[in-house]
Amino acid sequence: MSTRGMMSSSASSGAAPGPSNTLNIQGSQIAPDLRSMAIASGWDQASKLFVNITAPYINRLVVSQSFPAGIEITIGANTIVSSDGSSAALTASVPVSVRNLGQVLASGGNGGYGGLITVFYQSQAVSGYGGAGGAGAGFAPGSLAYSSTGGGGASGSSQTYTGPTFPGDVPATARGGDGGGGGGHGQAGLSGFPGSASGTYTSSSSSPPGGVGSPSNAVTGNSYITWLATGTRTGAIT
Repeated sequence: MSTRGMMSSSASSGAAPGPSNTLNIQGSQIAPDLRSMAIASGWDQASKLFVNITAPYINRLVVSQSFPAGIEITIGANTIVSSDGSSAALTASVPVSVRNLGQVLASGGNGGYGGLITVFYQSQAVSGYGGAGGAGAGFAPGSLAYSSTGGGGASGSSQTYTGPTFPGDVPATARGGDGGGGGGHGQAGLSGFPGSASGTYTSSSSSPPGGVGSPSNAVTGNSYITWLATGTRTGAIT
């Protein structure tokens, strides 16, 4: 049986304090500051630090500060460590041992926006604007709102010419392209669609759909990590 003492990132009642070398993270966090949390909970800054994460969600786990005797992190079986796309799901720049019993998942890339199109009928213009791309899998920016799949792209807008027309002409309609869907974990987003035109028009101009978003890494700084258990890791490991 382990003789490590236990402490929690949230206050607990009815228990006497033990040796301060273990930090329990039970509540979901955005980029938790492991060193500051451990110090606030009584870590002596000299012992090896053990971090047990049982929170449902961690949006970006970063190990970058000083842990003189080392740090060992256990990611629980029901924990998802992912990203909002601003960095990897797990980043290490100092030596750390990781026991992953849960999931370390790269974010997905955002989808590209749809193309704009403008059509002209007798010098009168109507335009259709492209829809936004869908968000990639993972967390919304700076939040704990999580999706396991990429979101769908928004529909493009349309506009129909309403002025007078020559006999036999069909009023022109410009329809912007739909946005592309967001990518799944570790996948790029999908391209948006070009705009389209219908009816009678004398000329048109358009802009292409926007570029797709790239996924984050699952892990950055893998050379610093000793994997005690790899668990589920989806996305690039660098």
